[in-house]
Formats: sequence, C-alpha cells, structure tokens
Amino acid sequence: MSGQWPDLRNDFVHKQVQKPLAITATTTTAGVDMVDTDGPACMAVSAGVVTDGGYTITVEESETSGGTYTALALNAVMPELITTNDDQIHLRTFVRSKRFVRAVITESTASVGMVIAITFIARRKSTP
Repeated sequence: MSGQWPDLRNDFVHKQVQKPLAITATTTTAGVDMVDTDGPACMAVSAGVVTDGGYTITVEESETSGGTYTALALNAVMPELITTNDDQIHLRTFVRSKRFVRAVITESTASVGMVIAITFIARRKSTP
C-alpha cells in the first residue's frame, strides 16, 4: 500500500473544540468525548493574527465530561503563540488515558486578542 493516502474522512475522527472565534482572555473549551478513538491524538490549532501579547494552549483530560480535568504531559502544550508564529496552523501530538479531553487557551502575556480554532484529530477505533 505504499504511496496510498489514508482515508482521512473514515479512518480518523475530527472533533472541533473551538470554532473560529475572537478571544480576549483565558478560555476553556467544552470537553469532547474521545471514546470512538484509539491511540495518540493530534491538536490542530488554526491561529489568526496576534497583534501583541501571547497565548499558550494545553490539553486536559477527565474520566467524565463534567468531572475534574487534569493537564496532560508537556507534549500536549503548544509553544506560545506570539506575533512571530501567528497566522498559521500548528499541530501537536498528545497521548491521553482518559475519555474526555478539552483545550485551555491561556493568555500568557497581556493581549488585545486573537482569532483561533482548535480541532482534535485521532484514528477511529477499529471494529472487530
């Protein structure tokens, strides 16, 4: 199967946790259920222009949607989004051990805001 692309629509699950939205302060997304996924996941961040300041993005996980969320390891932390790396798509792979995940967008340096969208992507759990 060398040279063939995977079926991105059917082999992977895409969960948008942050629709494109202008944010001006620390924002926590709703948790999404990853029960239908397997293995590592990827956080795709589409960052708009950062005019000043900066933002960091972390992934948190929980056993239940309304439960207590805890931050994942450092591999689930996006480098700070600032004026020199804004207006592009950033990808970060992470490994979760719990069913629900969410993103936390933290204003790390005072800013007037930015537009951002975040999607989690993971391989669909195979059925026997």
